[in-house]
Amino acid sequence: MALTAEERDELIERFTRERQDASGIKRWWRGQQLRRLASASTDSSVNTDGLTRRGVGGHGGGRVLPTRSPGVIIEGSTRQMPGLWPWTIGGDSPIIGAPLGHHLIHQRPVHFDSLDWSNAGHISAPVVIILASNGVGKSTLAARLMTYAIATGRCVIAAADIKPDHAERLVRLGGQHIKCNVDIINPLAPGAIGRAALRLDGQAQEDLRANMLQSQIINMKTLIRLQRGNEPIGDVEGAILAEAIRELNSRPTQADDLDHELKHLDELLENPTPDMLYKAVARSHSDYHAAAHRLIGSVRAMVSPDSIFGRMFSGQTTTPLNLDAVGIDIDVSRVPEGDKDARSAAIALGWTESYAAVTAAHALSDAGKSRPRVFDLYLEELWQVLGAGDIVLDILNRESRTNRTKGTTITAMTHSVSDFAGSVDASQADTAQAIFEKCQARFYGRVGRRERERLMHYENFTDAEVSMFTSWGRAHGLHSSDPGREKRQAPGVGHFILKLSEDDGAGIPFKVHVPAAQRHLHRTSARLEAVTREAS
Repeated sequence: MALTAEERDELIERFTRERQDASGIKRWWRGQQLRRLASASTDSSVNTDGLTRRGVGGHGGGRVLPTRSPGVIIEGSTRQMPGLWPWTIGGDSPIIGAPLGHHLIHQRPVHFDSLDWSNAGHISAPVVIILASNGVGKSTLAARLMTYAIATGRCVIAAADIKPDHAERLVRLGGQHIKCNVDIINPLAPGAIGRAALRLDGQAQEDLRANMLQSQIINMKTLIRLQRGNEPIGDVEGAILAEAIRELNSRPTQADDLDHELKHLDELLENPTPDMLYKAVARSHSDYHAAAHRLIGSVRAMVSPDSIFGRMFSGQTTTPLNLDAVGIDIDVSRVPEGDKDARSAAIALGWTESYAAVTAAHALSDAGKSRPRVFDLYLEELWQVLGAGDIVLDILNRESRTNRTKGTTITAMTHSVSDFAGSVDASQADTAQAIFEKCQARFYGRVGRRERERLMHYENFTDAEVSMFTSWGRAHGLHSSDPGREKRQAPGVGHFILKLSEDDGAGIPFKVHVPAAQRHLHRTSARLEAVTREAS
């Protein structure tokens, strides 16, 4: 409607009175309105339909509050919020992916998913690193990403859950939980690749069987090397071992639902075939046994139920990986931490089995035998995973280069950038460091001063981001424990900055938010909390 002269004068008088009593942004806002009214003629179309002291009524309207801090931004059209454009604070935060929390500057929601961002062109490959000190929320952030991935139909695989942080969550969501040192993983079992090969024919079947054989050989070489204290297997031993496994695969088992075990390999090594003698460059059985003596001893030691290797790897696989599950957690927490070789063996076999399962799923999908799926691979405590041996490093290096075309995403969690090169042999340090450099999205949480200095060699942090890191590590006053007081959160918990490797600009600072309905999926300190409740 058009304003009459009386209506315009009434508004000018009212706004002048309110401007005198107001301060801050409300005073400025009333001044803007007065200037508009003063320049408007009585027959101009200054539309005041629905105008109230609380803002414009009707659809899209509502009360407009004054800015409480420089970091709060209210969104609206230029008609609803005249004079507040152009915006003075920027902050790109695409609403794509899992809802993680709120932006620390303008409070808008922050979303992220490596696959969604890769498909949208924000990053070139779905490879992610979460780097922060212990206890500041790495696993909780990973849980938000996992939950979203499962909700979108992807399969989450925690191939070596060290603590474990993800087992309970994946089980609650319908996933599979495999417990090393409780469940047996047979390194000679055909596994997911063997089961998939039975559903195929022709060249596709031959390719899968070749992959299966290679996986079995790698499994055995890895176990023997770790059992020997990280001493690699010799060339002749490797040739004998490969021929023995090939021979085992050609022999029938006692039943269709049984696989060859370590004890069968031990028996075959003791009684070699002519091809095994040839591989050993042996003219007689005595020459063969001289060449294979140490190899036979290593395999026989793993057959013994008295050894931890025997308890973990000698026998039929008790829980085969289920490719139709929403998630798979291979829990290595039950392997004694003091037995580094046994734990490394569990981690290595967890990764090789998971990688084989992904290969099998893609082969079935390519043949039209199953629906296409994307697999999200998660690495907890990266320093332990990389320390498990060359095979895990090789898988990660290969996947970080080609995962975009293979239908996998990678998310790694660690405490320091030095974990990449410091957890492997000097000869593999450059390869490990290159994995970090291939991480397209990097979440940085609270870290110490020395770690920030190391990160400066890889990231271009702004002065504001450095100030954030400093504030997150500052304690806000210490106080005595009070049972009646609500538990205070440690400084910096849940705070992260998302940086993109291909962007030297400012990152996205945010705080992780866990909805009340999903908090039971984020219990990463369940045992400690249970003891605390018992004590109270």
